[in-house]
Amino acid sequence: MSWLAKIGAKRFEDLGIPGFDGGLETAKLFLPECQRASCARIEVLTLPQDEVCEIHRIRMGVVGAFVYVRQMMFGKLALLLLVSAPAWAADVNSLTVSGIVEFTEAYQAWDGKGFLKASATFMQAPDSFTNQYWRGAADFHRLLFLLGEPDTATNRRLSAKALDETITSLERAVQLRPENGESHALLGTAYGMSIAANPVRAVWLGPRVMDQEKQARKMSPDNPRVLYLDGMSRFYGPALLGGKTKALELLLAAEKLFATEAAKPASPVEPRWGRSTCLVYIGRTYEALGKPAEAEEYYRKALALNPRDRLAQDELEKRKK
Repeated sequence: MSWLAKIGAKRFEDLGIPGFDGGLETAKLFLPECQRASCARIEVLTLPQDEVCEIHRIRMGVVGAFVYVRQMMFGKLALLLLVSAPAWAADVNSLTVSGIVEFTEAYQAWDGKGFLKASATFMQAPDSFTNQYWRGAADFHRLLFLLGEPDTATNRRLSAKALDETITSLERAVQLRPENGESHALLGTAYGMSIAANPVRAVWLGPRVMDQEKQARKMSPDNPRVLYLDGMSRFYGPALLGGKTKALELLLAAEKLFATEAAKPASPVEPRWGRSTCLVYIGRTYEALGKPAEAEEYYRKALALNPRDRLAQDELEKRKK
């Protein structure tokens, strides 16, 4: 029995989780992939004593495996086992994992309060690249959520705050790990949305948008979120950046890269968000270009991928009115 099997057996025997026949059976769920993994670290964390637990998520792949155990009610000790790939594992801790779970749940349900909760969790975490990246991603999605809400004074104020917090976190992420293209892409998009909110800012933010996009494409040319975010910048940005036609070109290219990415394994902390939202934005871009049939096709594609995609649901509801 390998050292990893022993760890899995011991921990899950201690847990005595209903539905599993002993720790070894649970360990076998993730052992084969972990044996092939390039394990950067393994971390065993404890939650408060006397908590009964359930397995919340198991993700596996050749780059690692992840078992997340969530406390439920009074009972036994909960443990978290994390094995992840070197690129995203160096600065991960329990708050990082909790925040990513909260973000993922919020993204699937398109829940503004969930994005806010995830951001608050990352804010409590140490100042690290991974935490700053994910906090920026959470605030960015809260901003997108607010932009879809009614145009009230309160929502405008909250949107401005979310935009400022997005930029602050991503500027720090870029400072901590300048070689990460995805952070540059998110930051460039946030700058572009700041210009959309106040076109006067184009004087000093326009060059920053172009520079961040250039860095992102140079460092991560095959990353679907880089092209998706670049397309979103064009969607919200002024015509001089290419407008809706250029946005559509980039978003369609991102769609293909998302499909390729989906066929590959990922570590638990590695970003995989954006695919269904990219499809919604392709639909919105077709709508803006006067092609409603193509727009509806992409809204339905988004729902097929994520039946809880609220953005796609809202767009289809608008068409019934």
